Amino acid sequence: MMESYKLTREQVHSGRYEVVNTASGEIGSARGEHSLNLEIAHRAAIQRVLRKGLIVPDEVLADYPDLQVLATANQLTGKGLEG
Repeated sequence: MMESYKLTREQVHSGRYEVVNTASGEIGSARGEHSLNLEIAHRAAIQRVLRKGLIVPDEVLADYPDLQVLATANQLTGKGLEG
């Protein structure tokens, strides 16, 4: 089981991983109709951990170029927006 912010979009949607939503603790995978919901939850999880100042792998950020601004801010300040 992996925290969703450590997985790429492709990995999340592959259904090969059980994903832990870091906010709710819920476990799920991207199968069938839940795919769009998981996409939204994946992006939200990445935003949340970036705001907390945690490191998100570069290969994950490559799926969300607009969130790279938060990652860059974390690197420059040494903390997240909440810290």
